[in-house]
Amino acid sequence: MSNYQEQNDIHFLIQQLYTSQDKTVIKQAAEGLGFTGNNNSDSITALIQLVCTTPDEPTRWIGIESLGKIGNGNHDVIQTLISLLGTSRILTRRIAAQSLAKIAASNQQVIAALDNLAQSSKDEVTRQAIAYILGRIGKDNQQASKTLIYLIDNSQVFRKIALLPRKKVARHWQP
Repeated sequence: MSNYQEQNDIHFLIQQLYTSQDKTVIKQAAEGLGFTGNNNSDSITALIQLVCTTPDEPTRWIGIESLGKIGNGNHDVIQTLISLLGTSRILTRRIAAQSLAKIAASNQQVIAALDNLAQSSKDEVTRQAIAYILGRIGKDNQQASKTLIYLIDNSQVFRKIALLPRKKVARHWQP
């Protein structure tokens, strides 16, 4: 596909996001941008707007997944996904965590933001999402390790897991 054709496709999909009233069309457009809009600022802006404004959760989830495909290292995408960890429904948090883990490998600013969120949040699901992300992006990072230890020490769920016999933990956490 030529660059010109790809730009036309992106423009068409963005127009569908902004103008369509049909949820199915909006979802398809959001998903399409996740395949064609890599590092395209217009695509990223449109998807962020969709994620932040749509009242339809399944549409939001598709938008979040698309941001996780095209927003590698993008500050605005990262900030949007971090904000979703503390304010959204459980499934939305999980999808945001998975997308963030894809695009923020070894990002010190993300690790610092997640540390702040871990310190301030008392919500167990949010803490689980933080632990998941840090486990994926914070390998060999001292701040990430300290935050994970903090979460283990200050979380009911992690304390219960720590008390389980090792075989049961290994079986529970198999991919």
